[in-house]
Amino acid sequence: MTGPSLSVPAYVQKNIRAVYKTEPRLVITMAYGVFQARGTILYCPAGCVWYDGERAVHLYRSEQLASLVAPGHIYGFDVVVAVGELRFFKCRQRAEIQSEIEKRIGFRIPEGTIQELIGRYVDAMVALHEEKVPQIRGSFGAEGAYVLYVDGTCEEGSHLHFACLTGPPPIVLWSAKIESENAVQIRLVLKEVDA
Repeated sequence: MTGPSLSVPAYVQKNIRAVYKTEPRLVITMAYGVFQARGTILYCPAGCVWYDGERAVHLYRSEQLASLVAPGHIYGFDVVVAVGELRFFKCRQRAEIQSEIEKRIGFRIPEGTIQELIGRYVDAMVALHEEKVPQIRGSFGAEGAYVLYVDGTCEEGSHLHFACLTGPPPIVLWSAKIESENAVQIRLVLKEVDA
């Protein structure tokens, strides 16, 4: 399958003419399937510097490629989302996720990699949730009061998955694995939720 046309923005092309290096890179996305990207990294021979916040940028990479896949990764953001949605919204197991993704893009992702992608999805959701804490707190009303639903589930011989929710609509305020539902563990959970 042919991947997207990856280009450097016009404002960068106008001021930068020199190629620093070209990187061939395998990329796998839901939108384009499996393709070989050739990212051309440019630089300004005159020593131009562009600032991305506080960080000085001397090398210029494709913004399009960066919007598809994280640096140093093969699987695109849309693959991470597809895996996460299959796992958490459709309750699929790794082998089922592997089969479903293979049907969609014609590429078999190893089960261990599926687990890694699930972890990346969870990490992204945690970061997004933490970023939105002020808005979530603001939704509780002027008094800051809310109803807290707590629940723990486990399978025999495993840790307890404990979650604290409020709503409607249901909003997960905290979720993690804990050793047991004893008073000490629950007190620590409630301190996390209140923080």
